[in-house]
Amino acid sequence: MLVTYITDAFFPEISGGSIRSYYFCRGLIDYGHEVSLVTKRVQCNNGECENHDHCMGERVAWEVLGVPGRYGSAIFPGSAMIPMLTLGSASSYGLSKPDVVFGSSPSFGSVVSAFLAHRLFDVPLVVEFRDPWIRSFKTHNTHIYAGSPRGRVLSGIEDRILSECSVLVVTNPGVLRELVSVHGDDLKDKARVIYHGADIGDIYAGSPIEFEKPTILFAGRVVAEKGFAELIEALRYLPDYQIVVCGPGDNDRLRALAEQKSVSDRFIALGPVPHTEIGRYMRGADMLFLGLGNSRDLEYALPSKIFEYIISRKPVLAFCAPGGELDDFVRKTGCGLTADAGPQELASLAEKLMEDKGDYVIDGGSVDKFSRERRSREFCSLLEEISC
Repeated sequence: MLVTYITDAFFPEISGGSIRSYYFCRGLIDYGHEVSLVTKRVQCNNGECENHDHCMGERVAWEVLGVPGRYGSAIFPGSAMIPMLTLGSASSYGLSKPDVVFGSSPSFGSVVSAFLAHRLFDVPLVVEFRDPWIRSFKTHNTHIYAGSPRGRVLSGIEDRILSECSVLVVTNPGVLRELVSVHGDDLKDKARVIYHGADIGDIYAGSPIEFEKPTILFAGRVVAEKGFAELIEALRYLPDYQIVVCGPGDNDRLRALAEQKSVSDRFIALGPVPHTEIGRYMRGADMLFLGLGNSRDLEYALPSKIFEYIISRKPVLAFCAPGGELDDFVRKTGCGLTADAGPQELASLAEKLMEDKGDYVIDGGSVDKFSRERRSREFCSLLEEISC
């Protein structure tokens, strides 16, 4: 089976989407299939191409006006990749006729391009939505309201793509609910949930870091608005605890906030930590923090980081909207506790997790069901089923 895999998100950029794309492509090849990877061209440094096998299979990198990986977002994100899939240019990019076309969003341009490739080659189309780009209500972030003039046009395009695809893949049920709210209940019949996963080997490489104080740890990209102000404030009610943050982002803002709240001696922002080391930090902490804030805007979201947290077998302290996807997932899996009210609630739940750690850790025999390898098998089986 030859799969044309179209995505904006791929190494050497590091994100939940790029890691997912890499493991799906790698899995297809490991199971004996071929991949034509269509993605934006990004300059690789420090030998990362070799380390990550970027040029797996037949890789097609696109550029616009001589600029590698240019988005062309004046139309919509990722729109610049569309011209390469017109009838006249597909062959010049070396694209062979596939058995299945797969497109992953975001960006929106990826699924539009996949739709065009599906029409061009007359083969089945599978689309994935990791994020509902068009929303049924006005949000405070970059999502587009379906009722706006621009939203009506783009939701019409999205509706056409979704009606013609063979299967819709979503990363969690919350994403599907958002898509159904815009496009209708018929989507449920063709939807398949394939969650994110985590690499068990990476998480358990090396011995755990030893911390001197009870430690609440966050690992990932640091966005100050996603519950960190409340978490830092909670330290005032937890005099023996410390917060350790591993990852790039708003670290300076958080250090300033910790200074303002007089807890800077117990707030440690390490900045980026090598991926091969992050498991040691997670396994050494007493609990792991994951924040989305309590806004309705992100009720659909289930960050891929939650699966790394679960596999590390440490309790999760989450700050999120009640009834949202993260809140629901934490409760159903029993992997931790969720808060939405503020610093005092976070502090109270942290103490409860510290007292009853063993009650919020999954059984070691259940770890495999959250692995990336298992997700790759699900994905490969799906495409094999569609191509038959």
